[in-house]
Amino acid sequence: MKKSLIILPALALILAGCTTKKPNRKKTSTAGSITSKTTSGGGTSKTTPSLAPLDPLDPGAEEFSGYRRVMHAPENGKEYILGFWHVNKGQFFFMNGHHHADDKGEYPFYQSTTTDVSKAVKLVCNYAADNEHYSIQIKGGGEYTTYDGKYLEVYEATKSTGGVTASIRQVESPVQSWHYVEAAENVKVQTSIMEFTATKIGQDKAILGCSTGSDEYTTVSANPPTFFGSCYICHFWEPIA
Repeated sequence: MKKSLIILPALALILAGCTTKKPNRKKTSTAGSITSKTTSGGGTSKTTPSLAPLDPLDPGAEEFSGYRRVMHAPENGKEYILGFWHVNKGQFFFMNGHHHADDKGEYPFYQSTTTDVSKAVKLVCNYAADNEHYSIQIKGGGEYTTYDGKYLEVYEATKSTGGVTASIRQVESPVQSWHYVEAAENVKVQTSIMEFTATKIGQDKAILGCSTGSDEYTTVSANPPTFFGSCYICHFWEPIA
């Protein structure tokens, strides 16, 4: 994985470019599948079409190696692992508690992965008082202990080429800004999403997933709305009872 980026004091780049070699999406035609909202006022009415959410890239099998993909909001205090199905490689990858590193350097904004669930790091969600938003803490038990006890946060970072994007960092205090969504930006994501302060309009939220910019990409990064339908979306996985 070759990346070029600049890390500023308060900002760090994430997100690999998703502009080349994207696998085909599962096609879900919206023709004939729109819903209508009828509004009225002043003696007139109008119908506003609303497209049904599109399916994202194939999320793979619902069960794998003793674990089941979670397709609902996480439970308070329960441990999960986080992973995705890599369509082109035909493999599942799970976050392992470290970050990407190569001969170019260390990249803490790309969370490294493993194909072995026994090496996946455990995550736990703790809800805020509203019972909707929660923090995601790295508990440990993975292949690495680099970020044990830290919390995941998404924030706006500056790219080496200029402009901004979403980025991951690990912090000491709980970030109770995550919440579960079934669909976002007209994509059926069914995963955790975080909203954050951003200067780029429409890019103030992100989900966790893997870029499809190259077959060699197997790391977890923060993906803003532009890429919701074209990244390998991460989901929580729980042990099969």
